[in-house]
Amino acid sequence: QTNPYGTEVVLEGMDFPLRAGRIYKGKVREKISGQGNASIPRGGAVLSGHGEAQKFLEQLQVGEWVEISLGFTDPQWNQVVEAIGGRELILQEGKMALPPGSPDPLVSLRHPRTAIGLRRDGTLEVVVVDGRQPSYSQGMTLYELAQYLQSRGVVTALNLDGGGSSVLAGRLPGDFHLTVLNRPSDGKERPTANSLAFFNTAPPGRLKYLYIIPSEVRVFLGTRIDFKLKAQDEYYNPLSLDPQEVSWSASGKGSFLSPGSFKSQGPGEVEIIAAKGEAQARAKVIVVEEVEGLEISPVEVHLSPGEEQVFNVKAWDKLGPLEVDPSLYQWEIRGEGIKGEGIKWEANRRALTLLQPTKNLEIKVRLGNKEARAMVNPVPKPYFKDMEGHWAEPAVERMARKGMVSGYPDGTFKPEKILTRAEVASLLQRVLNLPPGEAAPFRDSGEIPAWARGAAAACYQMGLIKGYPRNGGVAFRAEQPVTRLEMAVILGRIASKLNLQGETVLNFSDQESIPPWARQEVFRAAKTGLVSGYPDGTLRPAQPLTRAEAAASLFRLIDRLAGSL
Repeated sequence: QTNPYGTEVVLEGMDFPLRAGRIYKGKVREKISGQGNASIPRGGAVLSGHGEAQKFLEQLQVGEWVEISLGFTDPQWNQVVEAIGGRELILQEGKMALPPGSPDPLVSLRHPRTAIGLRRDGTLEVVVVDGRQPSYSQGMTLYELAQYLQSRGVVTALNLDGGGSSVLAGRLPGDFHLTVLNRPSDGKERPTANSLAFFNTAPPGRLKYLYIIPSEVRVFLGTRIDFKLKAQDEYYNPLSLDPQEVSWSASGKGSFLSPGSFKSQGPGEVEIIAAKGEAQARAKVIVVEEVEGLEISPVEVHLSPGEEQVFNVKAWDKLGPLEVDPSLYQWEIRGEGIKGEGIKWEANRRALTLLQPTKNLEIKVRLGNKEARAMVNPVPKPYFKDMEGHWAEPAVERMARKGMVSGYPDGTFKPEKILTRAEVASLLQRVLNLPPGEAAPFRDSGEIPAWARGAAAACYQMGLIKGYPRNGGVAFRAEQPVTRLEMAVILGRIASKLNLQGETVLNFSDQESIPPWARQEVFRAAKTGLVSGYPDGTLRPAQPLTRAEAAASLFRLIDRLAGSL
């Protein structure tokens, strides 16, 4: 994809494929300015340019012939068949190739990563690291990525496009299609300009391997399992199978309703065998009759008349998740508006459709001696009892749901409580996902609470928080309140380090009270939307920072960080 800020020239009549070290000619079919994403014609190409390149393209006229020379400064590269570019070498000759202590957040902070490396024997290692998913994986710094590759015997490694572009797809055994094997931070594949692909060029062969999917499953008594069967030849190419040509057998309590469809009939362990010729596969079924827990999701949903919600149910015992036949669940629905034609319930799909307005509708599901509940259109309660109607309630609640802030044991948030430097450092560490810093040179390090020392050091080493002069060194002053000015400066430093851009123009009516040393960072934070003033147009820089103000500004930062890479 290309942006709409340049000029693009569409060429036709070219001789393909394109190879380095050769000269090609193409006829100008169309010239397009200010649009981008021009379609590439069959047998043609698109030249896209900005700056000086755009000026050159603007000279071309429809019908003219253009001569294109493809090549490298080093002609040896003209013989390369496949190539892919990256950001930086992270290992060379088995040693770290990154500069120590890089201030670049794309190097020193944890992100999803993609890298390729070579071992001494010439074999390749391709690594994709998931990240930006706090309950699953935060990612790696480039230093951590380099160390990991070293541990796997890699001696030369290149960092490739990461972040939301880190996607690993492969063909699972017996599959004819690709499957995304990692968990991309965007929740899906991101369109990218390049990729690296590996192909199996072996010819089709004879059947050698069979795979039963799943190979092991734990089920609740009475559950039917529909197994899938996949096959490969001796070269690991996928093969198609006729289910009628495969023999199925089972040892244990249960029977096959049809080829591959097994129903458990008693607790215990069952071995499933599928065979064709000399190829054979085995699977294990563990049948249990007691559940340890039951969970329904979503546990809370808001519906309008005509809307549908499908509920998911999970069951488990002491050893882990269980597969359960949907027909074994028992459902009960009660609440206001369910009489007559108020709702439509489809138990086989676990689907509820609201036909009339209703509230406080309870959905209850039971399996064995366990049950779980969900609510439809519950009367809402505030996340914190002292935040209802507060201007910062949406930001505080969303920050709390992300685990970035928490309340007090009495159910309050105390939005007007003043924050200390230690508390702000801890918040910044969680929001930016900073690894704990090494010992910082604070003269008063013994006065910093243990829970904040790693955060204080991390923020100091990133240049976000600076100390106060003391005895030829610096002091942190952990218990000192943070002012709105100081928080604005910190946010401005973050915007600078992450190269955040913005067009917001704010002229504070009291901006003369902003000291000269802080103005550049304060206005950068305001321009990028991280800082806002009061309704009367003031910033009030000397005023202490409250918990509500900190949560609101840091939530704006989280929104910006989500799209910064």
